[in-house]
Amino acid sequence: MELTVFSALAIASAINSAIPGPCVALTIARSARDGLVAGLVASLGVVLSNLFLAALALSIMLGVVTLSENAFVAMKWAGAGVLILLALNILFPGRKSTVGQHASKGAQFYDFVAGLTTGLASPFNLVFLLALLPQMVPTSALHVFGLGMTIAAILAGCAVSLFGFTLLGTLSGGAIQRAGRPIECLGALAMIGFAATAMMTPIA
Repeated sequence: MELTVFSALAIASAINSAIPGPCVALTIARSARDGLVAGLVASLGVVLSNLFLAALALSIMLGVVTLSENAFVAMKWAGAGVLILLALNILFPGRKSTVGQHASKGAQFYDFVAGLTTGLASPFNLVFLLALLPQMVPTSALHVFGLGMTIAAILAGCAVSLFGFTLLGTLSGGAIQRAGRPIECLGALAMIGFAATAMMTPIA
């Protein structure tokens, strides 16, 4: 029974991560502009954000952590602010592209932080992991093995989807590489749109 639940969680996580949103926009934009490594590093940040939010949701289920309605509202507004700041940083970059070069540690750190903060701020992740996940995990799975498998299923689904989008950005031919900057700008504008939607829409 629990194996079916874990499989369903992995599929649901993959679908959530594949919904065109700020994480998808960032992953495609970074991989299209700066290549495979940039996309993978940004994806790693998003996956770790899913780990944090999933652990938070399970902690709430176990009664270890409690969050008030005001806390959820604060997370929503903080997340929207982060998305807007990241989008502005993409639209008005202070660093040169690393296409055709070895990405510096500073560039990789930027991509990781961008992925992490975008994942934490994504309204899709907040809804799926904080509002829907507690309803999907049965009480029979609230033990050490079940909690570990729940998190593993969520991270696996997320990683598979993001890896696919990273490949989409890097293996679609020279046309996408040449259009990397326009794609990145479109992704940034999409992130601003998602931030505006998050500010106007309740989390649950």
